[in-house]
Amino acid sequence: MNLKYHFLKWLPLLFIVLSFCTTQKDKKIIKNRDSGLMIGHWLEDLDYLAKELPERHKNLFFQLKEEEFLRDIEKLKEETPYLTDYEIITEIMKITAKIGDSHTGVAIWRIPSFRHVPIDFKLFSDGIFATAAVEKYQPVIGKKLVTVNGRPIEKVIRILETIISHENDAQVKTQVPWLIGCPEILYALEIIPGPDSLMMEFEDAGEVILEPVPYNTEGLEFISMEDEEQKHPLYLVNKHLFYWYHWIDREKTLYFQYNRCAELDTLPFKKFMWGMLEFVDNHETEKFIFDIRLNGGGNSSIAESLIDELKDNEQINQKGKLYVCIGRNTFSSAILNAITLRKQTDAIFIGEPTGGKPNHYGEVRNLILPNTGLTISYSTKYFKETEGNEPSFYPDIEIELSSADFFARRDPVLEEILMEK
Repeated sequence: MNLKYHFLKWLPLLFIVLSFCTTQKDKKIIKNRDSGLMIGHWLEDLDYLAKELPERHKNLFFQLKEEEFLRDIEKLKEETPYLTDYEIITEIMKITAKIGDSHTGVAIWRIPSFRHVPIDFKLFSDGIFATAAVEKYQPVIGKKLVTVNGRPIEKVIRILETIISHENDAQVKTQVPWLIGCPEILYALEIIPGPDSLMMEFEDAGEVILEPVPYNTEGLEFISMEDEEQKHPLYLVNKHLFYWYHWIDREKTLYFQYNRCAELDTLPFKKFMWGMLEFVDNHETEKFIFDIRLNGGGNSSIAESLIDELKDNEQINQKGKLYVCIGRNTFSSAILNAITLRKQTDAIFIGEPTGGKPNHYGEVRNLILPNTGLTISYSTKYFKETEGNEPSFYPDIEIELSSADFFARRDPVLEEILMEK
């Protein structure tokens, strides 16, 4: 009787607690969906993703088990009512990152709701540095990033790895500098307590509270610590051009930069190529540099005609005369060009390991989720180019860019080539 009495005594309070918890749960749903998409739309899109991605991808489950993929999506569907749109997107990024195909993942640059702090970051051999910023945050330019919300930067990178579709460390290095300034993603990963500000600690500059702006905000004026009178290193002079060349007269070296595996309407590649090769024939050329460090891919067949010509050019195709520069941004079709150059020429490769694998899934198409419009890229073909299964295409001479090199506008890769005898 006594137990029954105590139970009945506390029963009304129990109902109040349960009612409060339910109300708070409902409030969280309402709060999270107020400025977002309908829950039903996300649930339909997640079902669509679960069905369509395995059907469209060349071989989605070459590494990830199908059961885990479907289980992760079902788990996300259960959590969807309590998540913001950007938390859902971040969870989808985790799911696609597990696939292990660097061509398959969420196209984050197409998401207008994601913001970014108005600072440019770059990851060098000695850490992540702020390389440019709006005037308000000028004191952090040139400073090394130490912590995010008190968490050491190394731990933050390990967390960000979980949402990056990658096959090697080089791809993580490429994507971390952007992701680390996106508060929506950092909040979704529980690195920061809220998405409207971001606390970062910089070496010799202390802690700074940063306010994000919409991604691709127009009119922002970025400044840097570089001396404007000092020339940019050659590889950054025309990084917006698909292809171009420059004659380094003192060293009798032809520098050719190939930044995108694509054709210019105003200057077809073959027309450009014959003009460049004619220049080589008319000059005593000691070295020919083929720079694809900034080339993220496209159509690998475009450069094949040039590779064929270099292969048959006895003046150029010699050890110590032909150099190919590669790096973490060398990806997809540009790697295929690098493999062909290694197979068919005596080129020396110099720089960093590439951002993609020699053997890889590629030939990308896009899957657009019908309700939310979220774009998921996926691979439709497998490229088997080498016997092994190396995670990157590796240079013969490995050189990483340091922060000191960058801020002094030095290119240690080009310097090494020009010093080579």
